[in-house]
Amino acid sequence: TEISHDGGKTWETIPFERMFTALDWDVRIYKTTAHEYTSIAHFRNPVLGEIVTGFGVAADIIGTTGHVLKVTDSAIATSNTIAGGMSGSALVGEDGAVVGMTTRADAARIQGFTTAYINYGISGPKLAQLLIGIQSQLALPPKLAPTLPSAELQSQ
Repeated sequence: TEISHDGGKTWETIPFERMFTALDWDVRIYKTTAHEYTSIAHFRNPVLGEIVTGFGVAADIIGTTGHVLKVTDSAIATSNTIAGGMSGSALVGEDGAVVGMTTRADAARIQGFTTAYINYGISGPKLAQLLIGIQSQLALPPKLAPTLPSAELQSQ
C-alpha cells in the first residue's frame, strides 16, 4: 500500500508490519512515517438526523454531505453519497468531530424500487476503541493517544 501526503507528488510505501486490520469492520489502519501529526481527531457519538460530511479521493478530492439515518452502538448509516475511493474516509459532524468512518455503500430499496445509496460505516467511538486497542503497536506519543467520548463506552 502506498500513501501520498502531498497530492501524489511523492508516495510512502507502508510495510505490512505498519498495517493494522479489523476484519469485522473492514477497517485497516496505516502507520505513516512521512507525515508528522501534531494531534489526533476528536471522536464522538453520531446523533440521529445530524448533518455529516465525508471526504475522499474518488475522481480527485471530493466531499459529500448528508444526514445520519441510523445509529447503533458501533455502526452508523448516512445519506451522503459515496464513490469509489471514499471508503475509509472520516464522517465528520458540523463541529469537526469524527462521528464515523465510511466502509461501504448499498442501494436502498423502498417498496421494491432502488433508490439512492446509503453509506454505512463504523461509529466514531468504535473507531476510537480500535485505535486504543492498537495504541502500543502504533507507538503514539501521549498527546496523540485517542480517548473515548464517554465513560460508558469503555465498558463495551
